[in-house]
Amino acid sequence: MRPDLISKLRASEIARRLTEEERAEALFLCERRQQRRIQSAMREQLERKESHEQRSSGPSGCTG
Repeated sequence: MRPDLISKLRASEIARRLTEEERAEALFLCERRQQRRIQSAMREQLERKESHEQRSSGPSGCTG
């Protein structure tokens, strides 16, 4: 093979690998953001539930 063809093939291979790595990284970041949103939503839901339980189990103001 000619040297210029070999260097073009190598450059093409490197570009393809970089593109694959960027896509994989982008997918990973999207999944990571989604996981964080889910965890955050679950934490907020738990905090609201605990807050509601504290208010409902607090003193009722009745003297029995």
